[in-house]
Amino acid sequence: MKKDDDMKDTSHLSIGSVRRIARQIVDMKDTKRKALLRTFSSAVKCKVVEEMVNIRLARLRDETGRIQPGKVSER
Repeated sequence: MKKDDDMKDTSHLSIGSVRRIARQIVDMKDTKRKALLRTFSSAVKCKVVEEMVNIRLARLRDETGRIQPGKVSER
């Protein structure tokens, strides 16, 4: 295995590690987040993106668990 392949072999990451990565990058600018995600294998990238979606949905939920709109249009 090449050294580059060793760096991209992140299949050994635990779900806790995936969640931690997602929490750290969810609020990054789009270009930085995409650049970082490109360094992961496809499987890990999918898991991290899934966790980021879960984080964003959790932020939209109110205390009863309903998803509230992020912004209200004032047209």
